[in-house]
Amino acid sequence: MNRKNLLFVFAALVVIMSSGCRSTFPKPSIVVSLIPAPPATLEVGLSTPLSATVTGDTQNGGVDWTVTCANANCGSFTPAHTASGATTVYTAPTTPTTVTITAASTASTNGASATAMITIGAVAAASSLSGQYAFNLSGFDSTGALYVAAGSVTLDGMGNVTAGEEDLNDSSQVATFFDNTLTGTYTVGPDGRGSMTLTVTGGTQTLSFAVVNNNHALIEEFDASLTSAGSLDLQTTTAASALTGGYAFYIGGSVGGVPYVEAGVTSADGAGNFTSTGTVDYDNGGTVTTGQSLTGSLAGPTIDASGRGVLTFGSNTFAIYVIGPEVFRIIDTDTTSFTAAGSAYGQGSGAGGFSAASLTGPFVFNVKGISVAGDNEQVGLVTTDGVSGVAGVIDYNQMGVTPPAPPAPDTITAGSYTVATNGYGSATLPVTGNANILTFGVYVTDPTLNLSDPNNTTGGTGSALFVELDPASTGHGILAPQTSTAAAAGNNSINLDGDLAVGPADAVGQVVSDGSASFSGSVDANELGSGQLSGVPLTGAFTADATNAGRYTGTLNLNGAVVPYGFVFYQANSGLALHILEDPLNVASGVIETQQ
Repeated sequence: MNRKNLLFVFAALVVIMSSGCRSTFPKPSIVVSLIPAPPATLEVGLSTPLSATVTGDTQNGGVDWTVTCANANCGSFTPAHTASGATTVYTAPTTPTTVTITAASTASTNGASATAMITIGAVAAASSLSGQYAFNLSGFDSTGALYVAAGSVTLDGMGNVTAGEEDLNDSSQVATFFDNTLTGTYTVGPDGRGSMTLTVTGGTQTLSFAVVNNNHALIEEFDASLTSAGSLDLQTTTAASALTGGYAFYIGGSVGGVPYVEAGVTSADGAGNFTSTGTVDYDNGGTVTTGQSLTGSLAGPTIDASGRGVLTFGSNTFAIYVIGPEVFRIIDTDTTSFTAAGSAYGQGSGAGGFSAASLTGPFVFNVKGISVAGDNEQVGLVTTDGVSGVAGVIDYNQMGVTPPAPPAPDTITAGSYTVATNGYGSATLPVTGNANILTFGVYVTDPTLNLSDPNNTTGGTGSALFVELDPASTGHGILAPQTSTAAAAGNNSINLDGDLAVGPADAVGQVVSDGSASFSGSVDANELGSGQLSGVPLTGAFTADATNAGRYTGTLNLNGAVVPYGFVFYQANSGLALHILEDPLNVASGVIETQQ
C-alpha cells in the first residue's frame, strides 16, 4: 500500500472515531428552573424578587426575562437580563390581571425556558367597604374659616350609599347643617383610592379616600368650597348601653375665631351618663386652665340607627357618632361662635389603676393645631422611664417659627410627666430651640386600642391622647408606643393636611414604598387657592436617622413641583408612621398607614 492510500485510510478512521464520539458523548441540553418559585399572587404596584437557574449552558449566557398578559401593561423587570442564579425585581402593573412570567436561556437555540403565572390582585374594591361607617372631618372653607363634620354612611359593597346622617359646623356659619340625611354613591380603584358623592342639603358633597383595610379609610373633603382631613371607620355598635367605663377624650376647634382645645378623662355608666369623676383641661386662645371637674349626659339617652346621639357637657351640646364600645366621634352642634370636634377612646381594664408606669418606653407622638402666627405641626420621639423622667427629639413646623433644619431634630431634655390613677396626666417637655413648646396634657387610653384605626388589632396599638397646652401654641394628637422602627414597605395609604403657600390644602392617596429609600404613588390634592387636582403624582425620598431609630428625613414632591418639600416621618409600628413638612412656606402633617 502506498503512502496516499495510507493517508486515506487514516482520514476515514478519524471521521469514524469523531462520529462515534458525538454519538457516545451528546452535548448537554439546557434546562431553566425558577428557584424559588414565584408567588402565586401579588398586589397591584408591588414588586417581588425572582431568580432562575440555567444548567447545561457552557456559554454562561444567563437569563432573559419577559412577561405577557391580556392588558397593555403587564409589569416590568429590573434588570430584564440576569446571570444564572442572579435576581431580578418584577414590578406588577397598576391594574389587576394574570401575568405569565418567562425566564428564557439566552444561549439556548431550542427555546429552553421556565414559566410561571402570577395573579395580580387589587388592594381594594367597592366590596371592601360594606356596612355602616362613621366619619369625621376637620378643615377650612373657601373663606379660611374653620369647619368640622361628623356623620355615618351605610355602604352596600356595590357602590351605593343607601343611608346616612351628618352634622357639619362651619365657624363662618355659611355651610352649617345638623342632623342631615345622606344618600349617594362611591367608587374604589384597584390601588384603594376612591371617591364618594353624597347628596346633602343644598347640593352635593364630595369625599376622596384611600382604603387602609375593610374597616378603615383615610378621607378628605374634595370640594371647591371645603377642604379637610379625617377618617372613615366601621361601626360595630350603636347602643348607648355599650358606652361604659373610663374614656379619654379631646375636642379641638375655635371660639369666635380663637384657637380652642379641651381634653380630659371621664367615665360612662352605660345608661347615658358621664360621671362627676371626670377631669378636663382647657386652652382657650392661650388661656390655660387645668384639672377642672366635668359631668355630662346623653340626651334621651337614645342613640339612633346611625349611631348618632346628643351629648351635653356643661353648657355645650354635641352630637356623637358611635364606632364601637370604646370609640365615638364628637362634634359641637351649638349655633354660636363655638366650632369644634374630637373623639373619645375607652380606657379598658386599666381604668382606675393607671400610674406613670402605664407609660414606659419609647413613644412616637404628633400634635396638630394652632400657634401664635398660624398652623402648629409637630412629630417626635420620646422615651419615658416609667417613673417621672422623659427625654427625646422633636421636629416641628409652626407659622412664624423657623423649623429645625433636617437632618438634625431639636432635643427634649430633662422632661417630666405624671399620670393619675384615672389616666389623667401631664408632661413638661423643654424643647432646646423653641420656648413656645413646653406643656402637654396626657390622657391614657386602653393599651390594646389602636387610636388611628379603632377596629384594627394587628396594625399597632395606642396608649394616650396627647394635647399641647401652651399660651403660644395649642393642638392635639396621639402618643403611640414605638414597636417597630423599620419604614413600612409595600402599599400604603397617606394623607397630608395643612396650610400650603396657596392656602388651606389637603391630599389623600396611595403610595408604594420600597421600605428603604423612596415611595411613589398618586393622591387627590384639594388646594382651595388653586383647585382640585385628581390623581396627581406624589413621590418621596428618605434616609434613616442613624441616631434616632425610626426617624427618617427627606423630601416630598407633589405633582412634579420644581422644589420639593422638606419631609420628616417617625415610624411608630409596622402599620403607622406620623409625618410633617419642614418647609418655611408650607405647614402640613399627616399619617402613613400600611394597607392590609
